[in-house]
Amino acid sequence: MTSRSRPVHVDILDAAIVPKSKKLLSYGGLDPIRAVATLVDCFEDPAKPKYCAQCFQACVVVLAHYTLGWPGNVPVLRYHFPDVYDRCIRFLLFPRTELEMDALASSVFECHCDLSDDFLRDLHDMPTGIMVDADGKNIKRDEENIRDAFLLVISLVHNGIQPAMEAGNLYKADAHAEKAARKGVVLPWPESIHSLIPYGARESILALGAVIQKTPLPLSAGFLGSIMDCVREPTIRPFLESPTLSGDVIGIANIQLISWTMLTTPGMRSGRSPEGNVCCKIITEMKNVCLVLRVLISLCDDDELIRFNRQAKEQMGQGNILEMCNHALGYLPQAYAKIRRPVPGITTDFHYCVEILSIMGGRLHFALGHQGSKWNQLILDRSRNLLIGRIDMGLQGYEAIFAFSHSYLCWAPGCPNTFTSAERKFSKCARCERVAYCSKECQLRGWKDPVSPHKAICPKIAHVVKALQITAKPTQRARDDFSLHCLERGVDLVDMVEICRHYRYLRGTHSARAPEDADITLAEDGHDDQEKQSADFTAETCM
Repeated sequence: MTSRSRPVHVDILDAAIVPKSKKLLSYGGLDPIRAVATLVDCFEDPAKPKYCAQCFQACVVVLAHYTLGWPGNVPVLRYHFPDVYDRCIRFLLFPRTELEMDALASSVFECHCDLSDDFLRDLHDMPTGIMVDADGKNIKRDEENIRDAFLLVISLVHNGIQPAMEAGNLYKADAHAEKAARKGVVLPWPESIHSLIPYGARESILALGAVIQKTPLPLSAGFLGSIMDCVREPTIRPFLESPTLSGDVIGIANIQLISWTMLTTPGMRSGRSPEGNVCCKIITEMKNVCLVLRVLISLCDDDELIRFNRQAKEQMGQGNILEMCNHALGYLPQAYAKIRRPVPGITTDFHYCVEILSIMGGRLHFALGHQGSKWNQLILDRSRNLLIGRIDMGLQGYEAIFAFSHSYLCWAPGCPNTFTSAERKFSKCARCERVAYCSKECQLRGWKDPVSPHKAICPKIAHVVKALQITAKPTQRARDDFSLHCLERGVDLVDMVEICRHYRYLRGTHSARAPEDADITLAEDGHDDQEKQSADFTAETCM
């Protein structure tokens, strides 16, 4: 990875970066201190905002309009007005059911503000993007307004998280507090990871999933990625358990594919934005998605990435993550080539996206055991490097055969049956005598599978079993020099690699099973502990 794969650590309590003044910049000439107080008051009860969407959106505009520049008010708010961020993130991540989220989306458009207050009346007169009816009083309740009601609040909190990501490890909260006391400075927001997951990791991440359903845009993906990057491991399980987040990631990523398709298809382009500006936006918005992917790459094992890949397709129906990476690696270089004028940071963002997408694509390609060369070359290169970097090539194939020999699964792609669920043993392929199926239908489906047909691998397994004299229930671990042993017996190491890829692919199609069914365990009772330990070790090594 590049240096961007992990933030450069800086001292978050360096007196030089602590703003000495509490003065806030303002957009629209309104009092920024009053805007802060109004936001804090609005979200005192995170379940029910005190003011309408127009009111709290206008407060965000006053404090964080793009014309204020970067970092704008962020340092002052983080050090001197942290309640703004605390209240806003508690509002965004408050656990709600789908019905409660719909009710909230409706209630924030009911204005009960006291317009006799000059400041509140000025907020209602400020343009925020929220559309109102002809009488200028009632906010229209459409999907775009519901989206915008959350989006500006997300942008405010997201900007506040960025310095925390650069500062480094929020887990050092106690050490930070001691250092702050010695230096006589206050801790900036967020003081610890608990500030980012106020209701616990699971409830907060699942609640964010509900919010992203209302705001399925790149900024929301960046917000999710920023929280995951700061909190790290505790966010992975709830992310994978979410019924929507995996699908949201691919849905948001595909927005860039749609933008590229519209830009390059005759008759489909709309708007007057220069071509180079559209291409810059495609790259910078893909960077938000790549932040989520980077966290998953660094914290997930192969099985978890396979689950993410599968869930993305099931939840959104727009293809899987591997396919998304493949498409993006095709159009992003073309988009970058269309940018004629230098744009600060765009080259770094482009290379960052390409690296993350190629790593994610390569890991999934390797873990799923895909064959063929239809994938982007960067994905194929990453997958091959993973293969070379893993254990001895001959040993990989042997461990796959070992796992097939001791498994009690039906190995037809996606079949959920096991010896336990069917209450019987399964017949094995008559030729290789290793791969079991619960029925003739499953055997035929596995034989002709379009991705990794058993028909192509079966004779290779049979040859290896015969050449290496592998017993029906092997109990001995392979030697460290197993590749040399294979060559001495006339076994092609490429065959061993393909056997392992076949095994990995089939394991990937079964990853939805319950853990107790998915584990490689011995099919028969009465085996001694040594044999069971050998099988358990084999499962860990192969996976």
